[in-house]
Amino acid sequence: MVNILDILISTKDSEHMNELRDKLVAIGYFPSLNPSSRQGYIFLASRQEETGEGDIHIHLAVANTETHDNFLIIRDYLRSHNDEADQYSKIKYQYAKQANYDRSAYKKLKAAYVDKLLQRARQWKNGG
Repeated sequence: MVNILDILISTKDSEHMNELRDKLVAIGYFPSLNPSSRQGYIFLASRQEETGEGDIHIHLAVANTETHDNFLIIRDYLRSHNDEADQYSKIKYQYAKQANYDRSAYKKLKAAYVDKLLQRARQWKNGG
């Protein structure tokens, strides 16, 4: 099983986010090989290939943006729904293995699952 630690760092604005990115790069983190088109979001990893045993993934996101809030909604939902958290873990591992631990292929495989998970998480958050 691949153990990856995901860390979300909230920033006050894009300037602050870029400053943090530069500091993380200076201490050895790698910006994504395929940067996200989402405004107010940057991904970095502790190794160039981005998906490997013991890797650390840093997600920088401007606070109070949709991307940032989606991370928190899913986090809170999974913390409150152990069965969903277990399923999410199994799916992520299955997709990582299927993608041969290539992050770009892995993201494509899990996108539809995460979209549905986010829908359930939003519904839960809104009391439904």
